[in-house]
Amino acid sequence: MTMTVTTTETTAAPGATLTPFVDELPVPPVLRPMYDSHGSGVLRVRARNTTVSLHRALPRTPVWAYEGHLPGPTIEVRRDAPVRIHWINKLTGPLPFASVAGPPGSQNEPGRSGAVPRDLAGVPAWTAVHVHGAAVAAASDGWPENGVLTGDRSVSTYPNQQRATALWYHDHAMNLTAYQVYAGLAGTYLIRDDEEEALDLPSGRRELPLVLKDVNLDLDEQGRFTGRLLHKTEQGANEFFGPYTTVNGRIWPYGRFRPALHRLRMLNASNARTYRLVLLDAAGAPVTGTMWLIGTDGGLLGAPVAVPPDGLVLAPAERADVLVDLRGQAGQTLTLVNTAAAPFRGAPATAAPGTGDPANRLPFPNVMQLRVEAGPAAPATPVPATLSPTFRRLTHDDLPDDHGHRLVMLVKSSKPLREMEPAPDGPGTVRLKAADGTTAGFRMVAGTWADAATFHVTQDGWEIWRVLNLSGQMHPIHLHLVQFQILRREAYDASGFDPATGEAEPPIAHVATLPVPPEEAGWKDTVRVNPNEMAVVAARFTGHSGRYVYHCHLLEHEDAGMMRPFVVLPAGIPGMPGGHSH
Repeated sequence: MTMTVTTTETTAAPGATLTPFVDELPVPPVLRPMYDSHGSGVLRVRARNTTVSLHRALPRTPVWAYEGHLPGPTIEVRRDAPVRIHWINKLTGPLPFASVAGPPGSQNEPGRSGAVPRDLAGVPAWTAVHVHGAAVAAASDGWPENGVLTGDRSVSTYPNQQRATALWYHDHAMNLTAYQVYAGLAGTYLIRDDEEEALDLPSGRRELPLVLKDVNLDLDEQGRFTGRLLHKTEQGANEFFGPYTTVNGRIWPYGRFRPALHRLRMLNASNARTYRLVLLDAAGAPVTGTMWLIGTDGGLLGAPVAVPPDGLVLAPAERADVLVDLRGQAGQTLTLVNTAAAPFRGAPATAAPGTGDPANRLPFPNVMQLRVEAGPAAPATPVPATLSPTFRRLTHDDLPDDHGHRLVMLVKSSKPLREMEPAPDGPGTVRLKAADGTTAGFRMVAGTWADAATFHVTQDGWEIWRVLNLSGQMHPIHLHLVQFQILRREAYDASGFDPATGEAEPPIAHVATLPVPPEEAGWKDTVRVNPNEMAVVAARFTGHSGRYVYHCHLLEHEDAGMMRPFVVLPAGIPGMPGGHSH
């Protein structure tokens, strides 16, 4: 696909796009807390209205942003050094964009032509901040219903008793998350520790946060860009896919890089789009052997993993810690492109990398350009053969005998996140046929946000959660409080399942056990659950107690009810599940 170049700085006909690679990649400022003599820190972070430049050919864009930056400042903390953050709401409504539902195929285009508007005028500036991936007390986790209005604040304490990693913070207000993250309320949260620093990984200008997010743009009656964001979905669907990719708040930026080893802290902050990232040379050919994955959501791997030739997949909320070696690329210009067809799964698009695939909601594949300076390469700094000596790959045998089990089914229905418990055959029972041929029945005990909590976890206990996807589309499932490991994936034949009755005839049958790819073998807090697959994850619910949530991280799905509570309780509470009673 040939890109249309916009020659007039602030006008474009409907369907036109913007000139890529004319704006330099911005780097968010860093916020570090001031620590007292007891090792505790304090930060004050304000969410406020501001305007930003998404592209030099656009008028400035109104957004909601932390400390007036899009994305928000990178918060950087030390392991085991607690930080108290005052999340201060200085926002004023209404939301800084329009939301519309357009005809099929219209998500590829800017503007509202043929779209039905949604009335957001009465939506309050009501926010709740969640540090995604943080192990925190429930009171500090950003419970969706504990929002604050303009002029108020929430105060949360983060103990940071976690391995060095890149978490992120974003709005999590009930039924508003998709809109308010899209408006700009997101940023990176880095934890540092001694183990990471001993590796002497690239730092300073050679360590960059890359926050990826797709957007759409509004047009005026004459077809000119107004600069305003547009939340456009297709009629009959609620997921947002935008034609323009931003990196650190710029559409298709370029970055200047030395011919050296660089560390890229990647985050997919999109509402629904999954990326499959491939690096191309000036001739459009994939550049191989230059990128290594060294960490996932929960921190460093034990050893580097070469990024697969067909690309690095990042679903919404997933992070990737990547080393890219540009020492052999002096004077070259490389392009990072998205090769994933939408929606959701990240399967490669049908077109060649870099050419786009409009039929699969990928009109423009560009992500960003890497301009590598000419001159001698930096001194050789090998990619470390060993990363985290404390990392260990879990197996089922590592878990204590008393570990718990949960089964969740993802279903395309009004009850999309179904918590299941063992049950005899009868109305509403769904049967699962295991690999050994045995069959077990299960019934739904909860399926909407309003249903009572049924998952009561013992604090410091280990659990295996099995998430079976019968919905026909991929869902990235995020568990609050914990980092987990994917023990295995399993494929199932669900052709006999009826979502209306919740029954299956023939039973949902195990087809194959699938290997966990090396790039998914680390600690995670978000797992991609593919259609007709079961993701089996293990986690220890340690250190904190209270009420938390788990949910789909396709944000429009979360807001539409694909979220459920779970409760972590200390052992021995009389009358409670798992407790002691007389």
